[in-house]
Amino acid sequence: MNKKYKSSIILGLFMAVIGLGLVFKTQVSNSPFENVSKNDRPLKSPLLTLSKGIDERLETAKKTSLEQHDVAGEIPVIKNIKSLKGTQIHGNLRIDDNGNLIVEKPVKQLFDYFLNVSGEVPRAELIMQIKQGIADYLTEPAQSQALKLFDDYLVYQAALQTEINSGLYQVTPGNLDDLEASYQTRSQLRSFHLGNEAASAFFGDEEARDWYTVGKLRLNANTSLSDAERQAELSALESTLPENHKKVMYKQREREAIRTKIDDLRTNNADIYTLQEEWSKHYDNETVERFVNLETTRNEWNNRYQAYLQKKERMSVNFASKEAYNQALDQLKSSMFKENEILRVNAKDRLAQN
Repeated sequence: MNKKYKSSIILGLFMAVIGLGLVFKTQVSNSPFENVSKNDRPLKSPLLTLSKGIDERLETAKKTSLEQHDVAGEIPVIKNIKSLKGTQIHGNLRIDDNGNLIVEKPVKQLFDYFLNVSGEVPRAELIMQIKQGIADYLTEPAQSQALKLFDDYLVYQAALQTEINSGLYQVTPGNLDDLEASYQTRSQLRSFHLGNEAASAFFGDEEARDWYTVGKLRLNANTSLSDAERQAELSALESTLPENHKKVMYKQREREAIRTKIDDLRTNNADIYTLQEEWSKHYDNETVERFVNLETTRNEWNNRYQAYLQKKERMSVNFASKEAYNQALDQLKSSMFKENEILRVNAKDRLAQN
């Protein structure tokens, strides 16, 4: 095969690949939804380097031009909304192996992410764009499922706002029956408009925290329980919380316990080495070092302030006029503290006088 004929074949194949790439680009570029992280992933362009072989190039181009837009790992975003630029997208739309929409909390998060900018874009226009984006982004049956769920969510939001405006959720302070009734009414409204599956997926964690709050308030108001009974009731309530909430709560409780232990050690005049040893039981070396530095700085400040108070007290009997005393006191502060520290000293002095 002569070089001229061979070059003609390669050139023809190259132009065919480019044509397929343009077709693919046309298919996905008109959607108001776009992939915000496209720069972080390999491009799905069918135009590959010539060095990978003619057969591989053609097969890849054909496959890419025919396949549907891959939902997995991608997040849609509406274009041309200034307030969303540079923000972290919340939520996602995922499908299962049968092409059905996975009804989960990230779906609600995605709806809310875009609906919350209705002040920048007219709500009717925004809703139209979101629906068009869903239609472009998902294939059937997930497309119809997502669009219906979005419509149901909008109807729920409108119904909830109507009930709020009517005063249905007004709660008398301290009335736990009112609070519980409001939670129950809102939960029923969600199930009515969204269905049990979507209502649970969208609001399950929130409602679990609501019922925990009511239960804990009732538990605190019950003075007839022994300490053991109260602890058992509290443990049962905590078991109903979502796992992520329990982790946060337990972590916060652990930090409170550590803080209490450290405060007790300070009260007993423990030295910095004892505090460091206690911190080392709970934190990594970098955190412990930061705590030690902060403690050292605080101790140094307290020592200087106590020395200042002693000198201030001795000065008060050595001046005949208040003006002379104040001038000498300002000089004392300047000699012992930096300018920004003097503001703190003045604040502590005012608190002591009051």
